[in-house]
Amino acid sequence: MGNIHELTGNYKQALKWYEALLMKIPSDPTILGKVGAIYYKEGDENQALHYYSESYRYYPANLETISWLGVYYVHHELYERACHFFERASQIQPKDVKWRLMVASCFRRMGNSQKALKLYEEINKDFPQTNECIVHFADKI
Repeated sequence: MGNIHELTGNYKQALKWYEALLMKIPSDPTILGKVGAIYYKEGDENQALHYYSESYRYYPANLETISWLGVYYVHHELYERACHFFERASQIQPKDVKWRLMVASCFRRMGNSQKALKLYEEINKDFPQTNECIVHFADKI
């Protein structure tokens, strides 16, 4: 029922059903993530963060949840926390360069140019077809 209400855009009803389900199964990471997504759509970032964090706590391998949390922390300029999530995603998908680029970007935004440069050089070595590494540090490479 929650999913049907969510699909029709009736988020308040969807939340009621999902929260009722969470009363019976409070550790279901999928439902926790769905509730977090609805709160985010409704503009309540604090509640969204809470539910996404809980979802991650119970299932720390969901890339959608990891990505949301990483991007949330980037938007709030908490780059060290964002790094944690992007590094986790990089462990889960080691052949996807975007996660490593996000980690390097976090270090660059933190002002740690040396660490960022080192990471960009490693990424460039492992993924020579990726031009983003050169773009960010063209004057230093």
